[in-house]
Amino acid sequence: MVKRFMIALATTVALVGPAAAQDRLYGGCDLEIDILEEGAKLHVLERCAGVKTYHEDWDFYHPRGSPKTKEYHCKILGVERLDRMSVNVTTYCPAKQGNNKRSVLNIQSTDRTITINNVENY
Repeated sequence: MVKRFMIALATTVALVGPAAAQDRLYGGCDLEIDILEEGAKLHVLERCAGVKTYHEDWDFYHPRGSPKTKEYHCKILGVERLDRMSVNVTTYCPAKQGNNKRSVLNIQSTDRTITINNVENY
């Protein structure tokens, strides 16, 4: 029984091992970001070891939890690639109060997890 378990474990490692090794070899995942519909949406695609692990189109609204209407919709002004797993996205949100209507958001792919951080408001 132990011998069968070891064979099954070795087979599992052999099947899973190459993808994990490729992730380590190439430094993780690739994050592809594109602006769609004249700044209305952000297209987010993550590939790990050549396999799509995340693929969605994002809308941004301000403030958080606001109605999904044109009044609260933020426009994407630009995308700046920092490296293959990180980009900065500049948005303009007309519903923000005062002069801080623009934000820079950092989007990163780490260990097959996508995170968004607010970097700057101006």
